[in-house]
Amino acid sequence: MIIRARTVVPVASDPIENGAVAVSGTQISAIGQFDEIRRQHGGDVLDLGEMILLPGLINAHCHLDYTVLRGKIGRRDSFADWIRAINAEKAGLTDRDYIESIQAGFAEARRFGTTTIANLTALPQLIASIEESIRTWWFGELIDVRSPERAEQIIDDAVARLKSASHWGLAPHAPFTASPQLYSRCEEIARRENVLLTTHLAESRDEMEMFRDGAGAAFDFLKSIGRPMEDCGGETPVARFLRTRAIDHRWLIAHLNEIEA
Repeated sequence: MIIRARTVVPVASDPIENGAVAVSGTQISAIGQFDEIRRQHGGDVLDLGEMILLPGLINAHCHLDYTVLRGKIGRRDSFADWIRAINAEKAGLTDRDYIESIQAGFAEARRFGTTTIANLTALPQLIASIEESIRTWWFGELIDVRSPERAEQIIDDAVARLKSASHWGLAPHAPFTASPQLYSRCEEIARRENVLLTTHLAESRDEMEMFRDGAGAAFDFLKSIGRPMEDCGGETPVARFLRTRAIDHRWLIAHLNEIEA
């Protein structure tokens, strides 16, 4: 088959006007000007007309669990207040709500041309009940801020459920909610199972103030729920992460909004 479009965008090279893609089975065999591709390749022609043809998009970080919460949480004064608000909303969701939320997220992603998703889920036990309509890497979102002594059990339980997916990985949530032990155990499993890792880092000013200054709304909130705070003060989130973790090709780092080192 030959697919022709007004403009073909290979991404790795300049856009091609009056371009075409030759497809053999499930593989792209050639990309170029339509007339040239037509001379060199046979098959039916699918003419997309005045369209732009480009590779499917990759969403490298999303939380489809929470598609259903769009518009539910207004602007908050601090990141800590936002955390309280989303936790309150989540408390009213059922397993069925989460499954429908994930399916709605898949449908929206398809409409916008997304073909691959890295999805963080706090509910890996639901994966087996979900019809996966887009190629998906399921990352188990892991938090042990209230019970760091259970880090290994939390991870092992998630891994047992994640293995029902075709592609999976581990997501220690963030340095302010996941203990060093949890991060280390995730890295160990990632090497053993040859899977990817992802985490949130330097997401907000609250996080910066917590780690650099040992103060702020996030510091006060997390201290109030029993998180040890000895790692706070004098070092930015990025500097601390680079010092304590071995960053390699397995890591997908999300956000990086406050990246002062």
